[in-house]
Amino acid sequence: MSQKIRAEAAEARPLVEEIAGLELPEPSPAETLLALEDLAEDHGAAIRACMTEIDVGSQAALARFGAGPEAALRRIGRQMQVALDVADPAPVAVTLTALLQALAAPARGPLRSRIGALWRRLFNARRGPATGPGQQREDLAAKLLAQKHRMLAELRAMDQLYEAALEHYDALALCIAAASERLRELHLSPAGGESPDAPLQADQQALALAARLAELRAVQREVMRSLPAIRQVQETDKRLVMALSTLLIDSLPGWDAGPLPAPTEAIESAIALVRTSQARRRAAGSLSPARA
Repeated sequence: MSQKIRAEAAEARPLVEEIAGLELPEPSPAETLLALEDLAEDHGAAIRACMTEIDVGSQAALARFGAGPEAALRRIGRQMQVALDVADPAPVAVTLTALLQALAAPARGPLRSRIGALWRRLFNARRGPATGPGQQREDLAAKLLAQKHRMLAELRAMDQLYEAALEHYDALALCIAAASERLRELHLSPAGGESPDAPLQADQQALALAARLAELRAVQREVMRSLPAIRQVQETDKRLVMALSTLLIDSLPGWDAGPLPAPTEAIESAIALVRTSQARRRAAGSLSPARA
């Protein structure tokens, strides 16, 4: 493998370590509902401020409550699903498998090599000189380097989507806490007013708010299932990109430079990571809020 490929891989190593070293936090689980007086002052103030946005007297206003983070999470869910499909590392597995075959080429024996060379001279003369195992390994290493660079960009983009989803998830959780507290107030406070219809109206308002709260909680549950699955995909792909980096910087150049065994085991381990990534992608895709 040429020093140029190794140098490019080594130059990108700090970025590989930076992206691979970023641990994505898991979404906070839904907490047990507490009375406002039992919450920290800043959290309680945020809930009270959010409660002022709840208009139980208007169905349209209730439908708009929490709609911002709800819509954002569904939009990001669709973007994540597209990113999962686009960043499928199947082409990496194809390159790694071809590299395994190229590494094994010198071990096929002189007779088979001579027969293969004669066959190419007789039937493929017009296609130019045959590519030897060394050049084939060089081409595959260059292809693997390009795939690694692309994976880095895709990993960073998905990390950014994940972090944006967490922000909207927290905003949704605030809306849920505010709606839960407002519903608790409606249940505890007797219906006022002189109209005989006041109790019925209060019950209808409570039912409408409870229905909206159920919708927001459904979105919250979807996100709580999908984000950890996305996190697992990212962790696997980050391990894969680290493995590719090590292969290009250390394993392949070391084998070319001296009497070392071919890095067959390292390549097979990387292929196994691709398979794990694909399995986790399928699981994450089935849980995406975009499919709801």
